[in-house]
Amino acid sequence: MIVVICFIPSAVLSTEDPYDNRYCHDPDELQKWYSLVEKNPDSDQIAALHALWIGLCAKVEAKTLTTSRANQIFEDFRAALIKQIQQQQKSEDKAI
Repeated sequence: MIVVICFIPSAVLSTEDPYDNRYCHDPDELQKWYSLVEKNPDSDQIAALHALWIGLCAKVEAKTLTTSRANQIFEDFRAALIKQIQQQQKSEDKAI
């Protein structure tokens, strides 16, 4: 699962517009998310990341959150999720 989460599209976008939301409407990125969700329908982690991505896009579009802050929030959440999965795997390995 860690490998899958590491390859989730990053929200990194460099632009002068603080509310640039092109990334949220990019057909390639939307297809990546669709495929990821379709291949992992029972993954709460993937569902949570996708929901976060959608929500962050909505906030950038509403200009209540800058693209930069949205990117940071997404990456922080992804990093925390990876750490949580790694800790769970260590616990499971010790139990074996």
